[in-house]
Amino acid sequence: MTWFKVDDGFSSSKKVLSIPRTQRLAAVGLWTMAGNWSAKELTDGVVPKYVLDELGATPKLIQALIDARLWDDGRSTEARSRLDGTSAEAWSSAGDCGPCIVFHNWPKYQPTRDGVEEERRKSAERQARWRDRHKGETGESPVSNDVTDASVERPSPVSNSAPTRPDPTRTTSNEVVGDSSSSVADAPTRPDVDRICQHLADRIEANGSKRPTITKAWHDEARRLLDLDEREEASVIRAIDWCQGDPFWRSNVLSMPTLRKKYDQLRLAAQREQTPAASARPTTDDKVREALDRARALAALEQGEQQQIEGAA
Repeated sequence: MTWFKVDDGFSSSKKVLSIPRTQRLAAVGLWTMAGNWSAKELTDGVVPKYVLDELGATPKLIQALIDARLWDDGRSTEARSRLDGTSAEAWSSAGDCGPCIVFHNWPKYQPTRDGVEEERRKSAERQARWRDRHKGETGESPVSNDVTDASVERPSPVSNSAPTRPDPTRTTSNEVVGDSSSSVADAPTRPDVDRICQHLADRIEANGSKRPTITKAWHDEARRLLDLDEREEASVIRAIDWCQGDPFWRSNVLSMPTLRKKYDQLRLAAQREQTPAASARPTTDDKVREALDRARALAALEQGEQQQIEGAA
């Protein structure tokens, strides 16, 4: 079974919110169903037109997803350059004919055909090793039941029950129970994500607080800040420096999830601080002095004109 992954920040991402509200629900539904089909068929994000037609796609919905950069038009130069790197099997499975769409950045977020087939191969090898280790156990004599005196076979060590709901972390029927090698290890942290997390932790500690523990939630929120919110690493670093230098915000931003949640407020507060303050309103004394200065200047001007007239006479 292959999982089509949807991030929990997808619904509020800029790309999704850029879709017109009247089309958003239908477009996201189409995007999800098409992604589910591609993951099942291992086409690496390539979805041919006949599948889109079967899913009820309309030209407006397709264009809305292309405009939001959730899809690429398979006829575009960019998409074709990506398709050149798609495995021949995946392209063949997608039909290799006629127009199609291509999921934007599929290999970055979704399982690829090569990766899935490699994992299936490893899973088959694990099961084979398990069978070799337990060879002969299932061939033992049946156990006598004291109540019915009937022959009862030992239960199979392999779980055949399907999960009650989709859960990628749960052991499925094609995984061997008890084989510790089947557990999925955490993916390595991206360098940019790690730098942001470490910088925030360093600044919090430098302010005299206890150094926070950098958890998976920190890494997830930092990744979403960069990928979903499309913030640049340098901008995030500057925001961390500013908020940890501000007497108010340093006591309120003590974790990466909070930083992401308050990011726009921090940005606006920093902009207000950099904007020159408006000049103070003039007082009554200032207005009086200004009026006297104008009167003196006018009197001097009139006196000069009078002297010129008398001299001419």
